[in-house]
Amino acid sequence: MKHKVSVIVPCMNVEQTVDVALQSLKDQSFSDLEILALNDGSTDQTLAHLQAQADRDPRIRVIDRPNSGYGATCNLGFEQATGDYLAILEPDDSVEPDFFSDLLAFADTFPKPVDVIKAAYWRLFEGENGGKPMRIPCAYYHRIHPLQQPFAITEAQEFLLHHPAIWSALYRRDWIEEKHIRFLPIPGAGWSDNPFLIETLCQTDRIAYVDKPYYRYHENSAQQAQAQLRKHPLMPMERIEDMLDVADRLKIHESKVQEALTVRALNYAQLSVNAAGLTYPGLYDAIERCYRRLDSEIVLNSSIIAPGAKRRYCAIVGIEAPNISDLSYLPHVMSETAYRLVTDGPRFTFGALRHAPNQRDSKASENDKR
Repeated sequence: MKHKVSVIVPCMNVEQTVDVALQSLKDQSFSDLEILALNDGSTDQTLAHLQAQADRDPRIRVIDRPNSGYGATCNLGFEQATGDYLAILEPDDSVEPDFFSDLLAFADTFPKPVDVIKAAYWRLFEGENGGKPMRIPCAYYHRIHPLQQPFAITEAQEFLLHHPAIWSALYRRDWIEEKHIRFLPIPGAGWSDNPFLIETLCQTDRIAYVDKPYYRYHENSAQQAQAQLRKHPLMPMERIEDMLDVADRLKIHESKVQEALTVRALNYAQLSVNAAGLTYPGLYDAIERCYRRLDSEIVLNSSIIAPGAKRRYCAIVGIEAPNISDLSYLPHVMSETAYRLVTDGPRFTFGALRHAPNQRDSKASENDKR
């Protein structure tokens, strides 16, 4: 089939990285691209870099706008797009040359259009003392095993348990318009990818998945992520509330989706507490308000929620904690450790598990690179 992909590149003060990002698009084996480079009120030389790139490649269209945040900028890109599939590239990341061609070729093997074409991705960590970056696959690599393709999100809970990774995908534009899917226009970055994840993956049963990493996602350091959270410690709780709102509006009751949202809620609460402490103004109330929206049976019976998180939940909502055995969590810990040892190696595995409060890919979820 004949396709055209519109790639939205939301840019703000990324003069040092945007050329690499755009070059990775220009190097794609799939050439029918519309590259919408949106300058979101940058105060450095980002706009000049975008214009220089556009002068060299007519597929790049620069849109300059006052600063309005990641979500509103992506929304403008959606409105300006003319391709039949939409993609998002963050301007400090890049993509492998066959990203679009491989995903589109796979989608074309099915008789009906695919709404979301997902792929695995690489997590890149800066090397020590300026050395070579460390590269590991994302936390759902080799974990998505649907009975058939395309499939619904109930067969791929792992997509909801880890980093939203909304950019490691293609979205069919007609379907996006039919469902009226947009980002929340949150100031700054604001983790607006969180509710978008639910808006997309929970409104279709036509998801396709390629278990190969194509997108190169540059991670913030743990110190950077923690510093950003200290600036906005209520943000994780605001975003999980948005995710729960979307699930309520769409009347999503599937147990796998609800369990994933519950895991994320408990994890985000812990991230906020770690960043600012439970006495931070408004944080306890925000956590309690969120916890009261959760299903206590899911919290207490889930095998992937740590016993400590279950006890904290009971304490905050004011219910008597049942006899929660720490041993009940051991199979999950052993399974997770084994998976990470195989895919990530021992050095990263033990460092990541040491910092993760509950969610399997929690460190990635702390990131707010914008």
